[in-house]
Parts: sequence; structure tokens; C-alpha cells
Amino acid sequence: MQANSLDNYYKAQECYRIGDYKEGLKYALAQLERDLEFYGRHSVEVARDYNSVGIFYSKLKEYKKAIDYLEGALETREALLGKNSYDTNLTRQNVEYLKSIYQKEPSLV
Repeated sequence: MQANSLDNYYKAQECYRIGDYKEGLKYALAQLERDLEFYGRHSVEVARDYNSVGIFYSKLKEYKKAIDYLEGALETREALLGKNSYDTNLTRQNVEYLKSIYQKEPSLV
């Protein structure tokens, strides 16, 4: 693995910490693209990246996109970690929460 393979991930996390969600989303998407190429679709790294992108979209109130990415993370986590793992359950709760918001306000896309 390259030494700089997580640079975008760490930059995205720093952006999240300071509340710069638009910039963080760019880094999270770049990390996802890199990890998809390196690991393929079904890996814990890609599940982490899908989750990160989903969280950034939720912070930007783009709930439909957030749900789509979080569902991608959920699918992969269920396949790799099982339906009862902590990460799987946390992702499932995030999806359900965002779906409840989106159903109340479907204009929030």
C-alpha cells in the first residue's frame, strides 16, 4: 500500500472536524475512487468510504444522496462483517434515521 493512500481520508476527517463539509466531501469522494480502484467494491475500506461520503452528504442536507451512499456501506458491511456487527448496526441506524427525515421532507435532495 502506498504511504499516501489515506491522505484524502485524513483530510476529509479534518474538514469534518472543522465543519467544512463541502471540502470534506471532495476528499471523501477522492478516497472512495482511489479505494475502489485499489481494493474493489467489496472491502471494509470501501465500506468506510461509502459511509464517509454518506455522512458528508447528510451534513449538507442532501439526504437522498446520503441514503444511497450509506446503503452502499450497509450492503458491504453486512456481507463482510455480518448483520449484527457494531459498524453494520450503526450504518443501518443512520440509514433509517435519514430515511425518516427524507420521508417527512422529500424536497430535501
